[in-house]
Amino acid sequence: MAPLYGFWPTLLVTTTGGWFGVLIFHFFGSYLLAAIAWLVNLVRYSGKKRKKFTLINKTVVRVKSRFGLWGVAVITPVLLSIPLGVVLSVRYFGAQTRNLWPFFITVAVWSAILTFFSKSISNLLISIGWL
Repeated sequence: MAPLYGFWPTLLVTTTGGWFGVLIFHFFGSYLLAAIAWLVNLVRYSGKKRKKFTLINKTVVRVKSRFGLWGVAVITPVLLSIPLGVVLSVRYFGAQTRNLWPFFITVAVWSAILTFFSKSISNLLISIGWL
């Protein structure tokens, strides 16, 4: 997208899209969690299943414990993805609208950083004749 459009239109589109995703998954995250819990109970077998702690699970728990909502919001756009990060925040911190602001701010900041690097790389590729 960066070679076709300027910095500001690209930033506007990526930030708006991220904010839209945050809103959708924030307001429907509790329903999504309830549906997942229902499905898990539906397919659960009689034997006890031991929980597996993967690297992502450990990282999320560590960030949540150490940095709280802001920590989850900072790693969400880049490492977790917006749907997963917002649904985790709804689960751990509740669905209050005040919990949206950290996500709005971090999505805008990450969008600006990634758009800047994307635009810089596309300008470099254009200058050497690869685009």
